[in-house]
Formats: sequence, C-alpha cells, structure tokens
Amino acid sequence: MPYKDPKKQKQYMKEYFGRYYRKNRKWIITQVSVRNKKYKREKREYIINQLGGKCVECGYNKCIAALDVHDEDSSIKESHLSGKSWTFIKQYINNNRKKLKVLCCRCHRELHHEDMM
Repeated sequence: MPYKDPKKQKQYMKEYFGRYYRKNRKWIITQVSVRNKKYKREKREYIINQLGGKCVECGYNKCIAALDVHDEDSSIKESHLSGKSWTFIKQYINNNRKKLKVLCCRCHRELHHEDMM
C-alpha cells in the first residue's frame, strides 16, 4: 500500500475503488446480475428437487421452469424462498415438508382457480 497511515490508506482505497467502479460500472452490474440469476436458479432447483422434483398431481418433470412450489399455508411464497439464504431454505423445507408440494403450472392454476370459486 502506498500509505502506512491507516486513515490515508483508507481514503486512498476509497478513491481507488470509486474510480474503478466508475470505469467498470457496466461490466460490474452485468456480472452481479448474472451471478444473482445463477444463485436464484440453483436455489429454485434445490427446493424443487428436495420436494420430489415432479408434479405430485400429474407427474410432469420435463422443464423445471414449469414447476411451482405450493404452500398449503400460503405464509411464504416459493419466489420469496429463492431470495433467502441456504440455511433458511433448508430449515424451512425440513420444518414444512408436509405443507409444501411441487405442482406443474397447469395443476397449480387449476388448484387456485378452485379456491376462487
């Protein structure tokens, strides 16, 4: 480091990273976005695989994007689960395994349509 004084060093690093961010802002934002999408996809796949990996009504398992997690309690949605930490997800699945089930998008829509009538 160019400075031995911790205050000067901190100021230097702040200015350095500020310049670096301004210079590479677009690339940094793109990389963070890609990484976040990857982690969210991995968490979603983990959740669905832990709950059986296929629709409990019709057995559909061709495309994981077409599978939803239905919570009987409706206290928390699957889309919110994928934003949580791994520890929270594992605990939530273990504690609520009987209330959670995987449904394909069609069976899930039919289930909620019945609720509305």
